[in-house]
Amino acid sequence: MRTDNESLACGCDGCCSPSQPCRPVFPYRKWHRHHSPSPAPVIEAEDLALRYPGAAETVVSGVSFALAQGECAGLIGPNGAGKSSLLKGLAGILKIEHGRFLVHGRTPELCRHSVAYLAQRSRVDWHFPITVHDAVLAGRYCHLGWVARPKAADHEIAKHSLDRVGLAHLAHGSVGTLSGGQLQRMLLARALAQEAELFLLDEPFNALDADSKIGLIEVIHSLKSEGRAFLIATHDCLGEHLCLDKIFSLGSGGVFSSGKVAS
Repeated sequence: MRTDNESLACGCDGCCSPSQPCRPVFPYRKWHRHHSPSPAPVIEAEDLALRYPGAAETVVSGVSFALAQGECAGLIGPNGAGKSSLLKGLAGILKIEHGRFLVHGRTPELCRHSVAYLAQRSRVDWHFPITVHDAVLAGRYCHLGWVARPKAADHEIAKHSLDRVGLAHLAHGSVGTLSGGQLQRMLLARALAQEAELFLLDEPFNALDADSKIGLIEVIHSLKSEGRAFLIATHDCLGEHLCLDKIFSLGSGGVFSSGKVAS
């Protein structure tokens, strides 16, 4: 156990010991990997408010909710309600101006690698010349830093992640050749390689055919069974209800409500 006169290079708040400290995840400096999961909900948000730089008004305000391990929540609301902005705030892309947000009972700066944000397909350049394997391998860089090269173990994790989502046979193909459903599963594989526990998905079912939706839902169910949590922004949850446990409704002006899917 840690004594009063001992200090840890990781600078953590006492969750580890000198024999097994938290490992600083460069380049995030203060972000750490913690070895034991917290019994707290995956995420807890209280009275969150978000504002874009230079904007006069908040884009989202008064948002409070909790999401437990293995839960999948749908985030619904009209265009302009702030669904994508809320996901960006939870992912650390957009600064939270007010409120309290915890991931596994800790501030997100201490476990940012545990949160994976999957942007809308239209906001990603799918013509970038990169293989499917290398795109998934990118999920390992939050553990490697800017200068370290992926090791054999990292490549094996990427390979296993692709196998988990049923894309191992496409590992050496270009991302530009994937279908919409395959692209979404590839992004889930990258999040798995990242070792994420919370998945923030922005309109993942948009423009997918029925078979692709079913395939994606099956992968989400599999990950839920392992305790991973999902927050999925969507315009219409009727087709996605097969993987949702609860619904969060975000309206204009910051109106926020929640309920079980059965209700």
